[in-house]
Amino acid sequence: MLAFAAVDPRLLVGTVSYRSRQAWRVLEPYILAERAQRGETCLSHFEHLVHLATHNPWATAVRKFNLKHFDSYPAELALNDASATGSSPQHENA
Repeated sequence: MLAFAAVDPRLLVGTVSYRSRQAWRVLEPYILAERAQRGETCLSHFEHLVHLATHNPWATAVRKFNLKHFDSYPAELALNDASATGSSPQHENA
């Protein structure tokens, strides 16, 4: 998906960065062995993803998304409170 520009690179790298790097650490010897048999392009798309993940750390990817976050966590949020939905108690009772 990444190599064919079917998905925004920030989305893919931002969601699979850590796991793809962990997978590469485990699979690298097997990938290199496969490449010795089948050629250097074997799993090159996966290596491309891992390369991007390595050079674009998760924290950097998240900042680029400009994701919103709460100012306080978690019990102080009162997410079941009417203020969380923007409605007032009068509307809930009506």
